[in-house]
Amino acid sequence: LKLSNSSYVCELHFLQEDIQNSYFGLCNGVPSDVIALQTVNKHLRPVAVPVLWPGCPDYLSKKEKPKRKPPKERVLPSPEATIFDNEEVGSGDIDFSEITLDPFLVADPDLTS
Repeated sequence: LKLSNSSYVCELHFLQEDIQNSYFGLCNGVPSDVIALQTVNKHLRPVAVPVLWPGCPDYLSKKEKPKRKPPKERVLPSPEATIFDNEEVGSGDIDFSEITLDPFLVADPDLTS
């Protein structure tokens, strides 16, 4: 197989993101009033490489990866709830009077009162 300047590979062998379309607007007298767009030329990105080979074994073709959604925004904890600079938390910092224990989960029932 010898390649020349007139050799080509059809668009079926390239990923959709590698193909850039040029359009020509058909206008009705006013430049902003576009009735239809007509594809004039299709160009490949300079780094495009044919990776799809329909009709050949699957291992010869690169799979198109689906586009990922952007990550969800996470709510950061409030600064009051965060301990900074490895501060020690002492027993005096916690009010144990507000803590209630479930009697079924405690080995000594006297601790629940």
